[in-house]
Amino acid sequence: MRASCHILSVVSLVLTATACERLTAAPEARLQPATQPKSSAPRPLSALSRGYAEISQAARAHKIVVDLTLKTETPIRSQPPLEQHVEIIKTPSALKLLNNTHALHGYEARLLDGWLYTRRRHGQFVRRKPSPGEVAALGARIYSSLPTYAQLLAPFIAFSLTPEQRFAGRHVRTFLLSKASRRHASGTAAASGQANWREKIDVEQLSGKLIVDAINNIPLWVELKASWRFFPPAQYDEQTGIPKKLASEAAGRMTLALKQTLSIAPAELVVEPIAPAELLVGIDRLRLFVEQDVAAGRRKLPEQWRQVAVPDDRPAPAAKQRK
Repeated sequence: MRASCHILSVVSLVLTATACERLTAAPEARLQPATQPKSSAPRPLSALSRGYAEISQAARAHKIVVDLTLKTETPIRSQPPLEQHVEIIKTPSALKLLNNTHALHGYEARLLDGWLYTRRRHGQFVRRKPSPGEVAALGARIYSSLPTYAQLLAPFIAFSLTPEQRFAGRHVRTFLLSKASRRHASGTAAASGQANWREKIDVEQLSGKLIVDAINNIPLWVELKASWRFFPPAQYDEQTGIPKKLASEAAGRMTLALKQTLSIAPAELVVEPIAPAELLVGIDRLRLFVEQDVAAGRRKLPEQWRQVAVPDDRPAPAAKQRK
């Protein structure tokens, strides 16, 4: 999947989204409107770190929009800023997962009537039956940005509770985010191969705002800005992109701007059906197996299957010459 390869080419911060504990409230209690009693224990870091499985269970119908910009600078070179747009729409009967990077690269999946439709950006959809757990895993990967950066920056975040208690007709807890006076324990253990890299970052600036649903403890509105120094990795894990060995040269700098909104059960929530012209027909079994691996992030889509129809107002990607 081209989008996954382009995300953070210097340092890959998007790790596998962690499976969090299931919410203990009954489903009918979680879906009650804002007239329910307020939660007595706000947990802002837990709200930021929630994976998509928990959010999906707590809000059965929702729309999530994430816009992210990440600028990476190293002593050797500066990378073009990463621009990422994520959109997730879930209704009681359908699901849309969209992850676009820059103007050309991206990936989209829709679950309609038990069929999974997937495509690269500007390409055609391939229709197939999803394997067990595939849709949940794909949702976790598409929604990985906020929990990933929350875990990375957790030791440096200070939360200040504000008096604001209403947002979009719901009871909420509102927090201002700032840089902590000193680094503190995050409560999240780093996995093997990540510990040294995480310990080396030094946050220079951090600010933002978080609005948490008081009943479900899920983030309804997030704005996060931060910059930090890091030591560029000299080696990466080929499968995950996680740094394995740190370089010894001077530190680089990363600057993040992230904004995320979550609307619970908005009235206009719709997952569009697939138009006939958008559907690729005549697919063989090998292509279906490959598409499953691409959706899981286990391989890239081979060049011969990268059928791209770029809009007239956008440049087409350069075609590779066959030898």
